[in-house]
Amino acid sequence: MGVAVFWAALASVTIAMVIGGVIGRLASERTIREAIEKGLVNDGQTVRELMQERGPSWPHRLIIMGIIVVFGALGVAVFAWSLAAQEPDSTRALLGIAGFTLLLGIGFLAAGIWLLRSQPR
Repeated sequence: MGVAVFWAALASVTIAMVIGGVIGRLASERTIREAIEKGLVNDGQTVRELMQERGPSWPHRLIIMGIIVVFGALGVAVFAWSLAAQEPDSTRALLGIAGFTLLLGIGFLAAGIWLLRSQPR
């Protein structure tokens, strides 16, 4: 039952992030369309600049996410170590979770670095 709740929560967060991105993109396009209709934007270059994504690029986002996940894994490992004296049976499971999370974070970091290096300069 707990596994189903975890995957349902993960799916809900993912769907919410995708929907939020789509809504933000639609709002941006509506604003640009209104600016064009009012005559505030005349040339295609300005429209292209306004349509570009803001914030960090995807490789940078992956690197940031990887750093956060790696530190989360280290936090779980420290928690397992601090809990070892009171609950020795749970230490192994928590260290397994920390190891899996660490590998996930390293994967995010590797993907971000690989994407950064593969981009044309």
